[in-house]
Amino acid sequence: MYLPHSYRERYRQHRDAKEAATKAKWYAAHPDNRSWWDKLRKRKPPSYIRPADSPFTYPPFEPTPEQQQNMERLSAILARRDGESLRWHAIPLAELYREQGRFEEAQRVMDVAEKREDDVTVRLISRLIKERDAAPMRYRM
Repeated sequence: MYLPHSYRERYRQHRDAKEAATKAKWYAAHPDNRSWWDKLRKRKPPSYIRPADSPFTYPPFEPTPEQQQNMERLSAILARRDGESLRWHAIPLAELYREQGRFEEAQRVMDVAEKREDDVTVRLISRLIKERDAAPMRYRM
């Protein structure tokens, strides 16, 4: 559980820096042009709204040797499953393969996984496999 902390910290720093740059660009494009009369009448200055077209970025993911070893061991344990048990563990196994950069194996597991089309997790993992992106991803359901 503690192994991803260093990436989480880099992720937060990256996102904070990106948000600060986006915010600075927004404020430069939307200066406070209120007159003294507007300020006296307590007219509000422009308020920041995050642009909808702002791309979502994150730092590159390089697992530590310990993380890599743990992911390899766990994926080997899950891959030994068969039948119903494999279908139950297919999504976590595909995610482990994806984070190791083993995209073809991840896709094969996703092909046999029991999944619903409305499942956010399945759609995200499938998209990241197609994009060949190994970074851990945080998302909201």
